Amino acid sequence: MIHEEMDGQEEYDLNRALAASMLPQTASVQAGSSIFKRQFFLEGSGPRLGQRDCSKRFYEEIDGQGDYDLHGALVASLLPQPTSQISMQAGSSTLRLQLLSAVPDRAVATIPLPQPASQVSRQSGSSTLGLHLPSTGSEPPRRRHKSDREFEDEGEKNNILEKDEMIEGMKILKEEKRYKAENPVVVPMRYSGGALRLTRTPGRSEVNTVTMEQLVHPYELCSAFVFAFCIDNDYFFRYFPFKRPEENYPGRPHCRILVGRDLAYDGVGKEFANMKTPGPISTTEQKRIIKIAHAKYSELYGRNFHAFYPEKSGNCAHSKIMILIYPDFLRLIITSANFIPVDLVCSDNHWFIQDFPRLSLETAADPDYKKTVFEKELIQHLEDLECPDEFLKMQLRAPVFDFSAAKVYIISSKPGSHSGADARSYGQLRLRDVVRKNILRNSTKDPKLTFEVCVGSVGVLNAQGMVTSLLESCAGGRQISVEGSPALKMVFPTRSDVTESYTPGIGTISSHMDWKALAEDSYLKGLFYHHHSKDLGRMMFHMKSILALRQGAPPTAPPLYMYVGSHNFSAAAWGTVCNENRAESASASSLRLAGVGNLECGVVVRDSDIVGMLETEEWGDVVPYERPSAANKYKKDEWPYRAPPPKEGLPEP
Repeated sequence: MIHEEMDGQEEYDLNRALAASMLPQTASVQAGSSIFKRQFFLEGSGPRLGQRDCSKRFYEEIDGQGDYDLHGALVASLLPQPTSQISMQAGSSTLRLQLLSAVPDRAVATIPLPQPASQVSRQSGSSTLGLHLPSTGSEPPRRRHKSDREFEDEGEKNNILEKDEMIEGMKILKEEKRYKAENPVVVPMRYSGGALRLTRTPGRSEVNTVTMEQLVHPYELCSAFVFAFCIDNDYFFRYFPFKRPEENYPGRPHCRILVGRDLAYDGVGKEFANMKTPGPISTTEQKRIIKIAHAKYSELYGRNFHAFYPEKSGNCAHSKIMILIYPDFLRLIITSANFIPVDLVCSDNHWFIQDFPRLSLETAADPDYKKTVFEKELIQHLEDLECPDEFLKMQLRAPVFDFSAAKVYIISSKPGSHSGADARSYGQLRLRDVVRKNILRNSTKDPKLTFEVCVGSVGVLNAQGMVTSLLESCAGGRQISVEGSPALKMVFPTRSDVTESYTPGIGTISSHMDWKALAEDSYLKGLFYHHHSKDLGRMMFHMKSILALRQGAPPTAPPLYMYVGSHNFSAAAWGTVCNENRAESASASSLRLAGVGNLECGVVVRDSDIVGMLETEEWGDVVPYERPSAANKYKKDEWPYRAPPPKEGLPEP
């Protein structure tokens, strides 16, 4: 949003920084929200020199900066809550804010002003600042030129005035570069030990929750990889600096951002290629669309934008993952949330976050350096997502970051059938292997486990052996659940739960079971419990979680492990376990994994690490719903919610 004039009252975009030459005499700045208004009241005679054209030419690309511009106005994202103290030395041009401890790394903010402020006011307990800058009494000096009567015509006069404004703007840019070079912003490693968080929905506090603003710091970003099943371009892309010219980001103009998703769900990308026919896309047609979409997206969002699509996505590419590269570390984010407003703001979702520091120069140069298992698993999943090779080479295949502090285990799925050693790398056989070899490694007896599952999509559970197989894998292959008496509780909404929810657009939640075909005494009908969010607004969810609980343990006892990620409770996500019948593979494994339909990604967190990844001491704080009990069990006339079928040609996840 570019404003030609600033006289009178105007609305300004949140992340639009203003240079000193454009700052008015008095400003009232409302901060602390994602969208806000600024009202400017000019004193004196007319706009200040350079205000109009300098704004358009030099400050057009500062969207999403998340930082203070030189002599700039406040950026709301840096004031997450009301300030407790405002201090300023008499006659100084520096305003100091003390925030109320919500953001430790930015608890104190120092804001340079264009000139000494005579008054600073704040409404008690609010995020509103009033700054009064004394009038200079005259416009800033301008370059001398011919008097008005010496101009040959109006065009020559305008050209000279434009040059004056350009020179003034270049001075501003030069000063901005100097200021940013002298005042570098260091993004702290806030999640070095790993963190489990919930989406900060409207009814939740800041404890154990997270927002996109806390994860993405656009100015400091060096590179990024983002991948999701669904992405809302207009909403999600505002967090990233796709257009970052050298004049506004000195020394950091290039920030390659890779954006991947399932082509079937990228309506804009397909529209670029004029593809209107629903249904499966042929390989030839897919390559044509991808080529056009890549070029059009770069044209639309700038050279930092790189679109890519996995060509072998199976039923759907369902992973949700971000890798953010900062100067000092890599931030890994694995979540159940799609990158759309309803998931990022209004739905219960889990987030695993961990920051990994850069290796020392000595370690990186050590020829004997060996990658961790976690690092290899992460690279493998990115390769399965068909991440562009350039990013993998520069950031992950070369020894760049130290992953030795990783405490979780990556669980991924890849479409197709897998045999031998490869079978234990994916889906439910991967989960079975992790639980047996790592979670239960020191158990002398096979523990009796029960499982609590909350997912946004439930598969055809009445398929023969599916529940038994999945629960056996959840128990590491060391416990077989009899279908007549399964150790399973499914937390899932009924239609009334959905209609009474305040979450808009919950069409992705659905059960694919044929409930009416089940016998009245079917054990499956006894598995289900209502979903009631702990959020006071009764939010719906898009999370996918598994709690492995010790049978007979008190409700407050932590689970043996917790899974969070993108896997729904379905054969498409986890695959089907079959006996290996090929002699050449018998020595490697007696089981194979068949029928995996999706690309998926999640993590398993062991019991001893769950609380350490929270901001509180109660492991149950990471569970966003009311736990199953007799009070919220389905009644006879209730059944799982089933959403309307998807649009023609789009697969169900």
